[in-house]
Amino acid sequence: MKNYFAAMFTLFLIISASVKTEAQWQEQTSPVSVTLWTVSAVDKSVAWAGGDAGTVLRTTDGGTTWTSVGGGAIGTDPVYNIFGIDDMTALCTTSSSSSTFIYRTTDGGTTWTQVFTQAGGFLDAIWMYDTNNGFVYGDPVSGNWELYKTTDGGQTWNAANPLPQNGSEAGWNNSMYVSGSSIYFGTNNSRVYYSSDMGDSWTPQTTPQALSFAIWFNNPSVGFVGGGGALNKTTNGGTIWDTTSALPGIAGISSITGLGTRWWAARQDSNIYYSDDNGSSWTLQYTAPGSEIYWDMSKSRDDSLIIAVRTGGGISSYKIQNPVGVKTGEAQPASFSLSQNYPNPFNPATNIVFDVPEAGQVNLTVYNILGQATAVLVNTEVAAGEHQVTFNASSLPSGAYFYKLQQNNSVLIRKMMLLK
Repeated sequence: MKNYFAAMFTLFLIISASVKTEAQWQEQTSPVSVTLWTVSAVDKSVAWAGGDAGTVLRTTDGGTTWTSVGGGAIGTDPVYNIFGIDDMTALCTTSSSSSTFIYRTTDGGTTWTQVFTQAGGFLDAIWMYDTNNGFVYGDPVSGNWELYKTTDGGQTWNAANPLPQNGSEAGWNNSMYVSGSSIYFGTNNSRVYYSSDMGDSWTPQTTPQALSFAIWFNNPSVGFVGGGGALNKTTNGGTIWDTTSALPGIAGISSITGLGTRWWAARQDSNIYYSDDNGSSWTLQYTAPGSEIYWDMSKSRDDSLIIAVRTGGGISSYKIQNPVGVKTGEAQPASFSLSQNYPNPFNPATNIVFDVPEAGQVNLTVYNILGQATAVLVNTEVAAGEHQVTFNASSLPSGAYFYKLQQNNSVLIRKMMLLK
Protein backbone atom coordinates (compact mmCIF):
# COMPACT_ATOMS: atom_id res chain seq x y z
CA MET A 1 0.00 0.00 0.00
CA LYS A 2 2.83 2.37 0.88
CA ASN A 3 4.49 1.80 -2.51
CA TYR A 4 1.15 2.39 -4.27
CA PHE A 5 0.66 5.80 -2.68
CA ALA A 6 4.29 6.72 -3.29
CA ALA A 7 3.88 5.86 -6.97
CA MET A 8 0.62 7.82 -7.24
CA PHE A 9 2.24 10.85 -5.57
CA THR A 10 5.15 10.71 -8.02
CA LEU A 11 2.69 10.47 -10.94
CA PHE A 12 0.79 13.46 -9.59
CA LEU A 13 3.97 15.52 -9.49
CA ILE A 14 4.83 14.55 -13.05
CA ILE A 15 1.36 15.43 -14.34
CA SER A 16 1.32 18.72 -12.40
CA ALA A 17 4.71 19.71 -13.77
CA SER A 18 3.60 19.00 -17.34
CA VAL A 19 0.44 21.12 -17.20
CA LYS A 20 0.98 24.54 -18.74
CA THR A 21 -0.99 27.27 -16.96
CA GLU A 22 -1.52 30.80 -18.13
CA ALA A 23 -0.77 33.72 -15.89
CA GLN A 24 -3.59 35.42 -14.03
CA TRP A 25 -5.12 38.85 -14.45
CA GLN A 26 -4.23 41.24 -11.65
CA GLU A 27 -5.78 44.49 -10.52
CA GLN A 28 -3.50 47.51 -10.51
CA THR A 29 -3.82 50.53 -8.23
CA SER A 30 -5.31 53.42 -10.16
CA PRO A 31 -5.02 57.03 -8.95
CA VAL A 32 -8.34 58.02 -10.56
CA SER A 33 -11.99 56.96 -10.52
CA VAL A 34 -13.06 58.42 -13.88
CA THR A 35 -13.79 56.29 -16.93
CA LEU A 36 -10.63 55.24 -18.77
CA TRP A 37 -11.36 55.02 -22.50
CA THR A 38 -8.00 54.05 -23.95
CA VAL A 39 -4.67 52.40 -23.17
CA SER A 40 -1.37 51.90 -25.01
CA ALA A 41 1.16 49.39 -23.67
CA VAL A 42 4.67 50.02 -25.00
CA ASP A 43 6.62 47.18 -23.37
CA LYS A 44 6.69 45.20 -20.13
CA SER A 45 7.37 48.39 -18.14
CA VAL A 46 5.82 51.35 -19.95
CA ALA A 47 2.16 52.07 -20.66
CA TRP A 48 -0.11 55.09 -21.08
CA ALA A 49 -3.87 55.40 -20.48
CA GLY A 50 -6.43 58.15 -21.06
CA GLY A 51 -9.92 58.97 -19.88
CA ASP A 52 -12.50 61.52 -18.82
CA ALA A 53 -11.69 65.00 -17.53
CA GLY A 54 -8.41 65.25 -19.47
CA THR A 55 -6.97 62.26 -17.64
CA VAL A 56 -3.68 60.74 -18.77
CA LEU A 57 -1.95 58.05 -16.70
CA ARG A 58 1.59 56.73 -17.16
CA THR A 59 3.47 53.77 -15.69
CA THR A 60 7.15 52.90 -16.07
CA ASP A 61 7.18 49.87 -13.77
CA GLY A 62 4.67 47.57 -15.44
CA GLY A 63 1.68 49.08 -13.64
CA THR A 64 2.88 48.84 -10.06
CA THR A 65 2.68 52.63 -9.99
CA TRP A 66 0.47 54.81 -12.19
CA THR A 67 1.00 58.58 -12.21
CA SER A 68 -1.47 61.23 -13.41
CA VAL A 69 0.24 63.29 -16.12
CA GLY A 70 -2.77 64.82 -17.91
CA GLY A 71 -4.48 68.14 -17.60
CA GLY A 72 -2.52 71.28 -18.40
CA ALA A 73 -2.81 72.12 -22.09
CA ILE A 74 -5.04 69.07 -22.59
CA GLY A 75 -7.76 70.68 -20.50
CA THR A 76 -10.74 68.69 -19.27
CA ASP A 77 -12.10 67.16 -22.48
CA PRO A 78 -12.11 63.33 -22.52
CA VAL A 79 -8.99 61.61 -23.83
CA TYR A 80 -10.49 59.04 -26.21
CA ASN A 81 -7.33 57.56 -27.74
CA ILE A 82 -3.65 57.44 -26.82
CA PHE A 83 -0.50 56.00 -28.36
CA GLY A 84 2.68 55.66 -26.33
CA ILE A 85 5.90 55.75 -28.34
CA ASP A 86 8.21 55.25 -25.37
CA ASP A 87 8.44 56.19 -21.69
CA MET A 88 8.69 59.90 -22.48
CA THR A 89 6.78 60.38 -25.73
CA ALA A 90 3.06 59.92 -26.38
CA LEU A 91 0.22 61.31 -28.49
CA CYS A 92 -3.43 61.53 -27.49
CA THR A 93 -6.71 62.74 -28.92
CA THR A 94 -9.45 64.70 -27.18
CA SER A 95 -12.82 65.82 -28.47
CA SER A 96 -15.32 68.44 -27.35
CA SER A 97 -18.75 69.34 -28.70
CA SER A 98 -17.16 71.64 -31.28
CA SER A 99 -13.62 70.38 -32.09
CA THR A 100 -11.14 67.54 -31.87
CA PHE A 101 -7.45 67.79 -30.96
CA ILE A 102 -4.14 65.93 -30.89
CA TYR A 103 -1.69 66.61 -28.06
CA ARG A 104 1.92 65.47 -27.84
CA THR A 105 4.38 65.10 -24.97
CA THR A 106 8.11 64.37 -25.09
CA ASP A 107 8.84 64.70 -21.37
CA GLY A 108 6.70 61.97 -19.85
CA GLY A 109 3.56 64.12 -19.65
CA THR A 110 5.03 67.03 -17.71
CA THR A 111 4.03 69.28 -20.61
CA TRP A 112 1.68 68.75 -23.55
CA THR A 113 1.62 70.62 -26.87
CA GLN A 114 -1.40 70.89 -29.15
CA VAL A 115 -0.26 69.70 -32.59
CA PHE A 116 -3.60 69.39 -34.44
CA THR A 117 -7.20 70.58 -34.32
CA GLN A 118 -10.25 70.07 -36.51
CA ALA A 119 -13.54 71.90 -36.02
CA GLY A 120 -16.55 69.61 -35.88
CA GLY A 121 -14.49 66.44 -35.94
CA PHE A 122 -13.87 63.43 -33.73
CA LEU A 123 -10.52 61.65 -34.02
CA ASP A 124 -10.85 57.94 -33.32
CA ALA A 125 -7.35 56.47 -33.26
CA ILE A 126 -3.65 57.20 -33.68
CA TRP A 127 -1.05 54.59 -34.62
CA MET A 128 2.67 55.28 -34.94
CA TYR A 129 4.60 52.93 -37.25
CA ASP A 130 7.87 54.05 -35.66
CA THR A 131 9.19 57.12 -33.84
CA ASN A 132 8.61 59.36 -36.88
CA ASN A 133 5.78 57.98 -39.01
CA GLY A 134 2.16 57.61 -38.02
CA PHE A 135 -1.48 57.71 -39.09
CA VAL A 136 -4.69 58.99 -37.52
CA TYR A 137 -8.30 58.47 -38.56
CA GLY A 138 -11.45 60.27 -37.47
CA ASP A 139 -15.15 60.59 -38.16
CA PRO A 140 -16.09 62.19 -41.49
CA VAL A 141 -16.28 65.97 -41.78
CA SER A 142 -17.90 67.62 -44.82
CA GLY A 143 -18.40 64.25 -46.52
CA ASN A 144 -14.87 62.86 -46.15
CA TRP A 145 -13.20 60.73 -43.50
CA GLU A 146 -10.57 62.59 -41.47
CA LEU A 147 -7.30 60.88 -42.42
CA TYR A 148 -3.88 62.35 -41.62
CA LYS A 149 -0.22 61.30 -41.68
CA THR A 150 2.86 62.42 -39.79
CA THR A 151 6.51 61.96 -40.72
CA ASP A 152 8.04 63.95 -37.85
CA GLY A 153 6.91 62.08 -34.77
CA GLY A 154 3.49 63.72 -34.59
CA GLN A 155 4.66 67.35 -34.54
CA THR A 156 2.73 68.05 -37.75
CA TRP A 157 -0.10 66.22 -39.53
CA ASN A 158 -0.89 66.34 -43.25
CA ALA A 159 -4.09 65.23 -44.94
CA ALA A 160 -3.97 61.84 -46.66
CA ASN A 161 -5.83 61.15 -49.89
CA PRO A 162 -9.59 61.78 -49.49
CA LEU A 163 -11.91 58.89 -48.60
CA PRO A 164 -15.59 59.82 -49.16
CA GLN A 165 -18.11 59.05 -46.44
CA ASN A 166 -20.74 56.46 -47.34
CA GLY A 167 -24.10 57.66 -46.05
CA SER A 168 -23.91 58.72 -42.41
CA GLU A 169 -21.18 56.28 -41.37
CA ALA A 170 -18.80 57.09 -38.52
CA GLY A 171 -15.98 55.36 -36.65
CA TRP A 172 -15.17 54.29 -33.09
CA ASN A 173 -12.39 55.31 -30.76
CA ASN A 174 -9.57 52.71 -30.67
CA SER A 175 -10.98 50.85 -33.69
CA MET A 176 -7.85 50.76 -35.87
CA TYR A 177 -5.11 48.22 -36.56
CA VAL A 178 -1.86 48.88 -38.44
CA SER A 179 0.87 46.48 -39.58
CA GLY A 180 3.51 47.52 -42.07
CA SER A 181 1.76 49.32 -44.91
CA SER A 182 -1.65 47.77 -44.05
CA ILE A 183 -4.30 49.80 -42.21
CA TYR A 184 -7.76 48.66 -41.07
CA PHE A 185 -10.37 50.81 -39.32
CA GLY A 186 -13.90 50.09 -38.16
CA THR A 187 -17.22 51.83 -38.77
CA ASN A 188 -20.89 51.64 -37.82
CA ASN A 189 -21.87 50.83 -41.40
CA SER A 190 -21.31 47.05 -41.80
CA ARG A 191 -17.87 47.65 -43.19
CA VAL A 192 -14.19 47.85 -42.36
CA TYR A 193 -11.97 50.08 -44.48
CA TYR A 194 -8.68 48.55 -45.61
CA SER A 195 -5.60 50.13 -47.14
CA SER A 196 -2.57 48.18 -48.37
CA ASP A 197 -0.51 51.31 -49.11
CA MET A 198 -0.49 53.32 -45.88
CA GLY A 199 -3.72 55.15 -46.63
CA ASP A 200 -3.14 56.19 -50.23
CA SER A 201 -6.11 54.07 -51.37
CA TRP A 202 -8.92 52.25 -49.58
CA THR A 203 -11.12 49.18 -50.08
CA PRO A 204 -14.36 48.70 -48.09
CA GLN A 205 -14.72 45.20 -46.61
CA THR A 206 -18.23 44.05 -45.74
CA THR A 207 -18.86 42.74 -42.21
CA PRO A 208 -21.89 40.66 -41.15
CA GLN A 209 -22.67 43.03 -38.28
CA ALA A 210 -23.07 46.79 -38.50
CA LEU A 211 -20.76 47.84 -35.67
CA SER A 212 -16.98 47.37 -35.62
CA PHE A 213 -15.82 48.56 -32.20
CA ALA A 214 -12.48 46.72 -32.20
CA ILE A 215 -10.16 45.09 -34.71
CA TRP A 216 -6.96 43.05 -34.48
CA PHE A 217 -4.85 40.72 -36.65
CA ASN A 218 -2.40 38.11 -35.34
CA ASN A 219 -0.91 37.69 -38.81
CA PRO A 220 -1.66 39.17 -42.27
CA SER A 221 -4.46 36.63 -42.85
CA VAL A 222 -6.21 35.94 -39.53
CA GLY A 223 -8.08 38.69 -37.73
CA PHE A 224 -11.21 39.51 -35.74
CA VAL A 225 -13.63 42.41 -35.67
CA GLY A 226 -15.76 42.81 -32.58
CA GLY A 227 -18.90 44.88 -32.41
CA GLY A 228 -22.42 44.84 -31.12
CA GLY A 229 -22.28 41.41 -29.49
CA ALA A 230 -20.63 39.11 -32.03
CA LEU A 231 -17.18 38.44 -33.43
CA ASN A 232 -16.44 38.44 -37.15
CA LYS A 233 -13.39 36.44 -38.26
CA THR A 234 -11.34 36.53 -41.43
CA THR A 235 -8.70 34.08 -42.64
CA ASN A 236 -7.84 35.96 -45.83
CA GLY A 237 -6.94 39.46 -44.68
CA GLY A 238 -10.52 40.71 -44.59
CA THR A 239 -11.62 39.83 -48.11
CA ILE A 240 -14.33 37.77 -46.41
CA TRP A 241 -15.52 38.31 -42.82
CA ASP A 242 -17.55 35.46 -41.29
CA THR A 243 -19.76 35.51 -38.22
CA THR A 244 -18.70 33.45 -35.23
CA SER A 245 -20.85 33.06 -32.12
CA ALA A 246 -18.40 31.12 -29.97
CA LEU A 247 -17.71 34.04 -27.63
CA PRO A 248 -19.96 33.84 -24.53
CA GLY A 249 -22.00 36.81 -23.38
CA ILE A 250 -24.19 39.37 -25.11
CA ALA A 251 -22.64 42.80 -24.45
CA GLY A 252 -20.80 44.67 -27.17
CA ILE A 253 -17.16 43.75 -27.75
CA SER A 254 -15.04 46.72 -26.79
CA SER A 255 -11.57 45.41 -27.58
CA ILE A 256 -9.63 42.41 -28.82
CA THR A 257 -5.96 41.48 -29.05
CA GLY A 258 -3.85 38.38 -29.46
CA LEU A 259 -0.72 36.64 -30.68
CA GLY A 260 -0.17 33.34 -32.41
CA THR A 261 -3.31 31.26 -31.98
CA ARG A 262 -4.21 32.96 -28.68
CA TRP A 263 -6.78 35.73 -28.40
CA TRP A 264 -8.24 37.93 -25.66
CA ALA A 265 -11.55 39.79 -26.02
CA ALA A 266 -13.25 42.20 -23.62
CA ARG A 267 -16.96 42.87 -23.69
CA GLN A 268 -18.60 46.11 -22.66
CA ASP A 269 -19.17 44.62 -19.25
CA SER A 270 -16.74 43.35 -16.63
CA ASN A 271 -15.60 40.19 -18.46
CA ILE A 272 -12.50 39.22 -20.45
CA TYR A 273 -12.54 36.03 -22.53
CA TYR A 274 -9.69 33.86 -23.82
CA SER A 275 -9.17 31.51 -26.77
CA ASP A 276 -6.12 29.34 -27.46
CA ASP A 277 -7.41 27.81 -30.69
CA ASN A 278 -7.72 30.83 -33.00
CA GLY A 279 -11.20 31.68 -31.75
CA SER A 280 -12.86 28.29 -32.30
CA SER A 281 -13.76 28.22 -28.60
CA TRP A 282 -13.68 30.80 -25.82
CA THR A 283 -13.72 30.69 -22.04
CA LEU A 284 -14.27 33.35 -19.42
CA GLN A 285 -10.82 34.19 -18.09
CA TYR A 286 -11.41 37.16 -15.81
CA THR A 287 -14.20 39.24 -14.25
CA ALA A 288 -13.37 42.68 -12.92
CA PRO A 289 -14.48 43.73 -9.44
CA GLY A 290 -17.93 45.27 -9.18
CA SER A 291 -19.87 45.96 -12.36
CA GLU A 292 -17.32 48.16 -14.12
CA ILE A 293 -17.20 48.15 -17.94
CA TYR A 294 -14.08 47.43 -19.99
CA TRP A 295 -13.47 49.94 -22.79
CA ASP A 296 -10.01 49.15 -24.14
CA MET A 297 -7.21 46.60 -24.00
CA SER A 298 -3.65 46.84 -25.32
CA LYS A 299 -0.92 44.25 -25.84
CA SER A 300 2.61 45.60 -25.43
CA ARG A 301 4.75 45.72 -28.54
CA ASP A 302 7.24 43.29 -26.98
CA ASP A 303 4.37 40.79 -26.50
CA SER A 304 4.96 40.53 -22.75
CA LEU A 305 1.97 42.30 -21.22
CA ILE A 306 -1.72 43.11 -21.75
CA ILE A 307 -3.38 46.01 -19.96
CA ALA A 308 -7.15 46.59 -19.93
CA VAL A 309 -8.93 49.73 -18.69
CA ARG A 310 -12.53 50.42 -17.74
CA THR A 311 -15.01 52.64 -15.91
CA GLY A 312 -14.27 53.72 -12.37
CA GLY A 313 -10.59 54.14 -13.23
CA GLY A 314 -10.10 50.37 -13.16
CA ILE A 315 -6.91 48.87 -14.61
CA SER A 316 -6.16 45.14 -15.06
CA SER A 317 -2.90 43.58 -16.23
CA TYR A 318 -1.90 40.19 -17.59
CA LYS A 319 1.63 38.84 -18.11
CA ILE A 320 1.80 36.77 -21.28
CA GLN A 321 3.58 33.45 -21.18
CA ASN A 322 5.50 32.24 -24.25
CA PRO A 323 5.48 35.48 -26.29
CA VAL A 324 4.82 35.17 -30.01
CA GLY A 325 8.45 36.02 -30.75
CA VAL A 326 9.51 32.74 -29.12
CA LYS A 327 8.94 29.54 -31.08
CA THR A 328 7.02 27.61 -28.43
CA GLY A 329 8.04 23.97 -28.19
CA GLU A 330 11.35 24.53 -29.98
CA ALA A 331 14.79 25.04 -28.49
CA GLN A 332 15.88 28.59 -27.91
CA PRO A 333 18.32 29.87 -30.57
CA ALA A 334 21.90 28.96 -29.75
CA SER A 335 23.36 32.07 -31.36
CA PHE A 336 22.80 35.77 -31.86
CA SER A 337 21.68 36.27 -35.49
CA LEU A 338 20.27 38.86 -37.86
CA SER A 339 18.51 37.76 -41.06
CA GLN A 340 18.43 39.56 -44.37
CA ASN A 341 15.36 41.78 -44.57
CA TYR A 342 12.48 40.74 -46.83
CA PRO A 343 11.44 41.84 -49.31
CA ASN A 344 14.71 43.35 -50.48
CA PRO A 345 14.79 45.67 -52.38
CA PHE A 346 11.62 47.08 -50.80
CA ASN A 347 9.11 49.93 -51.09
CA PRO A 348 8.14 51.25 -48.62
CA ALA A 349 8.00 48.50 -45.93
CA THR A 350 10.17 45.50 -45.17
CA ASN A 351 10.47 42.87 -42.42
CA ILE A 352 13.54 42.23 -40.28
CA VAL A 353 13.94 39.00 -38.28
CA PHE A 354 16.50 38.50 -35.54
CA ASP A 355 17.32 35.87 -32.91
CA VAL A 356 18.62 36.46 -29.39
CA PRO A 357 19.71 33.49 -27.25
CA GLU A 358 18.86 35.15 -23.95
CA ALA A 359 16.50 37.85 -22.70
CA GLY A 360 17.95 41.32 -22.42
CA GLN A 361 18.17 44.84 -23.78
CA VAL A 362 18.25 44.93 -27.59
CA ASN A 363 18.73 47.82 -30.00
CA LEU A 364 17.89 47.63 -33.70
CA THR A 365 18.65 50.85 -35.60
CA VAL A 366 18.59 51.82 -39.29
CA TYR A 367 21.35 54.06 -40.70
CA ASN A 368 21.85 55.82 -44.03
CA ILE A 369 25.10 55.57 -46.00
CA LEU A 370 26.47 58.58 -44.09
CA GLY A 371 26.15 56.66 -40.84
CA GLN A 372 23.26 58.80 -39.59
CA ALA A 373 20.51 57.03 -37.63
CA THR A 374 17.21 57.28 -39.51
CA ALA A 375 14.98 55.00 -37.39
CA VAL A 376 15.16 53.15 -34.09
CA LEU A 377 13.07 50.00 -34.53
CA VAL A 378 13.79 48.29 -31.20
CA ASN A 379 15.24 49.76 -28.04
CA THR A 380 13.88 47.70 -25.19
CA GLU A 381 14.27 44.42 -23.32
CA VAL A 382 13.06 41.42 -25.32
CA ALA A 383 12.56 37.75 -24.54
CA ALA A 384 14.91 35.06 -25.81
CA GLY A 385 13.87 33.72 -29.20
CA GLU A 386 12.97 34.84 -32.70
CA HIS A 387 11.55 38.32 -33.21
CA GLN A 388 10.25 40.20 -36.25
CA VAL A 389 9.78 43.93 -36.79
CA THR A 390 8.50 45.93 -39.75
CA PHE A 391 10.44 48.93 -41.02
CA ASN A 392 8.44 51.51 -42.98
CA ALA A 393 10.61 53.87 -45.02
CA SER A 394 7.88 55.94 -46.65
CA SER A 395 9.51 59.18 -45.49
CA LEU A 396 13.00 58.27 -46.71
CA PRO A 397 14.58 58.64 -50.17
CA SER A 398 15.65 55.70 -52.31
CA GLY A 399 19.08 54.30 -51.64
CA ALA A 400 21.15 51.92 -49.57
CA TYR A 401 20.60 51.63 -45.82
CA PHE A 402 22.16 49.57 -43.06
CA TYR A 403 20.48 48.03 -40.04
CA LYS A 404 22.45 47.22 -36.89
CA LEU A 405 21.41 44.80 -34.15
CA GLN A 406 23.15 45.08 -30.79
CA GLN A 407 22.79 43.18 -27.53
CA ASN A 408 25.49 43.77 -24.90
CA ASN A 409 28.80 43.51 -26.81
CA SER A 410 27.35 41.54 -29.74
CA VAL A 411 26.78 43.56 -32.93
CA LEU A 412 25.51 42.49 -36.37
CA ILE A 413 25.02 44.72 -39.44
CA ARG A 414 23.28 44.09 -42.76
CA LYS A 415 22.58 46.16 -45.86
CA MET A 416 19.21 46.75 -47.52
CA MET A 417 17.99 48.69 -50.55
CA LEU A 418 15.00 51.05 -50.74
CA LEU A 419 13.72 51.55 -54.30
CA LYS A 420 10.87 53.99 -54.91
